[in-house]
Amino acid sequence: MKIRIKSLFFLLLLAVLCAGGILFYLAFLENNIPELIVQPQSTFVTAKTSFTLFAKDIESGLDIVQVTATQGGEKHIILSQMFPAKTTEWSATFSLSGIKLKEGPLELQISCTDKSWNHMGKGNTRLIDRSLIIDTIAPVIGVVSRQHNLAIGGSGLAVYTLSEPAPKTGIIVGKYFFPGFKDADTNDYLCFFSFPYDANPTTDVPQVIAVDEAGNEARTGIYYHLIPKIFKKDTIQISDNFLEQKMGQFKATFPEATSSLDLFLKVNTEGRIKNRQQLHNVASQTNPAILWQGSFIRQPGAASRATFGDKRTYFHNGQIIDHQRHLGIDLASIARDKVQACNSGKIVFADFLGIYGNVLILDHGMGLQSLYAHLSQFLVKKGDEVKRGQIIARTGATGMAGGDHLHLGIILSGVPVNPVEWWDSHWIKNNITTKIATARQEIRSDAPATK
Repeated sequence: MKIRIKSLFFLLLLAVLCAGGILFYLAFLENNIPELIVQPQSTFVTAKTSFTLFAKDIESGLDIVQVTATQGGEKHIILSQMFPAKTTEWSATFSLSGIKLKEGPLELQISCTDKSWNHMGKGNTRLIDRSLIIDTIAPVIGVVSRQHNLAIGGSGLAVYTLSEPAPKTGIIVGKYFFPGFKDADTNDYLCFFSFPYDANPTTDVPQVIAVDEAGNEARTGIYYHLIPKIFKKDTIQISDNFLEQKMGQFKATFPEATSSLDLFLKVNTEGRIKNRQQLHNVASQTNPAILWQGSFIRQPGAASRATFGDKRTYFHNGQIIDHQRHLGIDLASIARDKVQACNSGKIVFADFLGIYGNVLILDHGMGLQSLYAHLSQFLVKKGDEVKRGQIIARTGATGMAGGDHLHLGIILSGVPVNPVEWWDSHWIKNNITTKIATARQEIRSDAPATK
C-alpha cells in the first residue's frame, strides 16, 4: 500500500514538474522570432524618405528595436527603443534626415528582440538587412512635342523624355492627373491629357511631372494654346411621372431617402460623384499601348440630343432643384438601335453604373476609353476584344435616361472629354498621330549610322 502511494506521489510530482517545465518553456524559453515589417520596399531613397516600422511579439513581448545605417564605413544609430513588460505591438516612423548622407549605396539594418529567456537569456531576434541607394537627383524632363492646342473640355497629346524611369509620370492640370506611358518604339513618353471642362484657365497650368523611385520630383511646363469654349445651357423638367418610373432602381442604393424627389437628388448628386469616381477606377485597367487606329465612329443615323459640357438646370413643379453638367453626347435614332464600337479595344467594364444605367466601357489604351450608357442589352462581355465598328450593344433607357438613346462618353484617365474631336480625322492627324510619327522619325534620324 505504501509503495503504491509512493508511486502515485512520484507520478504526480513528475506530472507537476513536466507541466511546470512546459509552462516555463512557453513563458521564458519560447523560440518564436518576433514579427517585423518595414515599408516602403523601395531600393532608391532620399534622406526625407519616410519609413514605417511595425514590430509584434505576442508570446514574450517586445524587448528592444534598433535601426542602424552604415555608409562609407560609418555606422549611425537611427532609432533605438526599449519596451516595458507586456508590450506586444509597436509601430513608428523614421527617416535618415538626421545623418549626413552621400549619393550611392547604404546599408540599413533593423533588429527586433523579444523578452524570451531563449539563447541563454538573449531572447529571439528578427533581423532585416536592406541594401539601399541614396538618390537625391530628380529626373530630367525633355518635352518633345512643340505645340499643344487645347479646347476647354478637349483633348491633347504631349510627348516627352525622361532621364530615368519614374513610377509616377504624366501631366497635371489643376486637381487632375493624366499618366504618361512609355512608347515601345521610341522610349519617349506619350500622355493623352485634357484641359478639363471645370479647370481654371488662369491658375491651372498644364505641367509634366515625373517622380522617381526615391521620391525626387521634377516638373516642367509645356507650350500650349487654350481655345475658349462656351457651353450650352439647358433645362431639364423632372416630372412626378419620371420620378415614379425611374427611382425604383435606386432605392437600394439610398435607402435613407424620404421621398422620390429626395432620392432623385441623392442619385443626381452623391450618386453622380460615386459613378464618376468609378470611371477613375476603371481607367486603371487601361492597356499601356495604343489599341485604336483612325477616327472614332459616330453612331450612324443618330441625332444629337445633348452635347458635351451642357450646363443643366433641373426643375420640379416650377422650382429649381439642382445644377449639373452633362459630360457626354446623347445620340438618338430608334428604340433598341444597334451600338457600334467607336474604335478597336478591349471591354473593361460591363455592368450597371448608377445614373448611366447599363454601361460598357471600351479601353483603347494609354488611358483613352469610350463609354456607352443607358443600354438595354450587352452583346459583348468584360474581357472581349472588339474591332472598330463591331456591334457591341443595343440602346435603351436604363439609369436616369428620360427615353431610349445612347449616351456616348470619351474618357481620358477617368476624366470625361469632348467626343466630337475624336470623330474628326483631321483633328486626330494634327493633334495626335502626327506628333507620334514626328517623335518616331526624330528617333530614327538621331540614331547613329551603322556600317
